[in-house]
Order: sequence, then structure tokens, then C-alpha cells
Amino acid sequence: MKTLKMLGSALVLFGFSNANADVVFYNAAPAKYTVAVTLPNGKIDTRDISEHTPGLDSKSFVLAAGVKTVKVAITDDLGETVWKGSANQDDSFLIVPDGKGVKAVYAGTYGSYGSDAPQAALFLNLTGEPLTLDLEGHNGVGAVRGVTPAATFDPKKPVRLNPKEVTYNVLGKSKGGETVEVDGTVAPGRYCVLWKNTQGRVKVTTLGSIPKKK
Repeated sequence: MKTLKMLGSALVLFGFSNANADVVFYNAAPAKYTVAVTLPNGKIDTRDISEHTPGLDSKSFVLAAGVKTVKVAITDDLGETVWKGSANQDDSFLIVPDGKGVKAVYAGTYGSYGSDAPQAALFLNLTGEPLTLDLEGHNGVGAVRGVTPAATFDPKKPVRLNPKEVTYNVLGKSKGGETVEVDGTVAPGRYCVLWKNTQGRVKVTTLGSIPKKK
């Protein structure tokens, strides 16, 4: 019995328990914001999330077992609400510019599948420039060329990847055909965003995982 109790404690310690779930926010906007999550008992949990430099800042909220949905509000540095919505357990969201304000767009589920990941990726282009991407696998086996990331994630149009590759380098080209250096790599089964830091450098960041079809 003592051995079983110790094993149970170890599973919780190393993250194998499913008692809690996380909601995660990434900020791809050039300003700081505050994310407020209203829990079922009325308590408000807040996190300050920094602007997109030098990388995409992220903040997570731990939800207790049984909590399926929470209300979310994003406020600016003056305390004005710039976006309202809701989030489900294990959701990931990306805060993006939206006209004069921002909005939070769904960016997959929290965590990753490892070797069991769907062999596809979804892309979002926030650079403000039309780009074409070539994805080249680190193993030298698979490649996908001529990917045109849109201005929104489209779950109906995933980019299919080679199952023999676990990571891809990203090579960019401008509308005129000039080479655009892209920092970062792409992994299968993930939402991926292309963005520019304050120095104008193009980066690619992996976010949440593509949900598997039930």
C-alpha cells in the first residue's frame, strides 16, 4: 500500500495527473496587456503579459478539476477592456492586433503529443508582408515547398508533413522572390505563427497542438 501511495505522489509531481487543466495565452501584439480569468466562484485571476519582444510572452492559468469553461477579459495599460470572450480547459490563445485594438484567436490545445502528433501544421502570418515558406526536415528526408501562410489560422487547410521528420527549418521568400531569414523551427501537430520582432526580424513560434478528431 505504501508503494502505491508513493507512486501516486510521483505521478502528480511529474505531471501525469489529469486533475488540473491549463488555459494559455501568447501575446503577438506590440503592447502589454492584462489577462483576467473569472473562475466559477467569481474569483478573478489576472496575469500581465508583455509585448512581443524579444520573444512571444505567454501566461497560463491553472483550472481546478471539473472546471470546463471560464470567462476571459483582456485590458490595456489604461484599464480599458479590449477583448472579452471565454476559454475552455486546455485551450491556447494568441493575442493579435485587430485594427486599433486586439483580439484573442484560438491557437490549439495546451501541450503536445510527442511522437504521436498529427503530421500537419497550421500557419498564421502576422508579419504584414506576403511570404512563401519552404519547410525542410532536419533528417534530410521530407520537405514541403511553396507554403503560403494566411492572415488567419484555417483548421480546414492544414499543411501536411512527412512522418519521417520531427522538426523543420523554415526558409522564407518575399513576394518578389527575395530570401527572408526566418528564426525558429516548426514541429508537426502544432499551430505556428510568423511575426516580426521590434528589430524587424521574422520569427516563427509554435503554439498549441492541433486537436485530434474524435
